[in-house]
Amino acid sequence: MVITGTGAVATSGAQATVDFTLYNATTGAQLFSTLDAGGQALPIIVDESQFLPGLVKAVACSAVGSRVVVVVPPGDAYGSDGNAALGVTPADALVFVVDVKDVGPAPTPTATTGTTTGE
Repeated sequence: MVITGTGAVATSGAQATVDFTLYNATTGAQLFSTLDAGGQALPIIVDESQFLPGLVKAVACSAVGSRVVVVVPPGDAYGSDGNAALGVTPADALVFVVDVKDVGPAPTPTATTGTTTGE
């Protein structure tokens, strides 16, 4: 952890809003940054089944105001598939620089009935 925040802590199942920059650790290339994408922070659910496990591990137990730098091994990144669109091979490790902006409860899923009314 580069900066330890003092706000609410991201725990399993919570929603954390983060800014992050993603680098390919093998090539050093910047792959993506929320700061470059119109400045929109990304809300993620702190659940490894919902997002890249490496990103979730970087955010889990971090407080609002924290900056975390984490090297993510391939198995916690894109795994055996890699991500050709980002230029990530299956063997590439990633580096995330993550700023935790906000933490709160995850949104409640809404049920859809799939029916319509009217004649």
